Amino acid sequence: MTLPADKVFICAFNEVRECKPFGECKRVSPKDANLAPIVMLDLEKKELVSISMGDPNREALIGGIKSTDGAVYLHGQHGKEAWSAVISLKTGSMTANISVEDLGFVVFGNCAPK
Repeated sequence: MTLPADKVFICAFNEVRECKPFGECKRVSPKDANLAPIVMLDLEKKELVSISMGDPNREALIGGIKSTDGAVYLHGQHGKEAWSAVISLKTGSMTANISVEDLGFVVFGNCAPK
């Protein structure tokens, strides 16, 4: 399946790893990482919206987008967090990184066009 790079994506997080300095990483739930389990990425509006039942949606601007034949590359900053993500245009798989002071998260998931 090829995802259109210029449309809206819905992405679900399948796995979240919390990493501390010196290589200490453990699997955590999206909730434990203060992440919604689903995000909507609007590439035209440069907007990321986190979606979670029972919690208000959170919005952040996408700071930069680059698209190739094989992937979409995104990055941004929200509050004290910096993040980046890669979405495969062939499979829909997503890998993202979120960095805060002395803590990082590696997130794996899948995206589909809305």
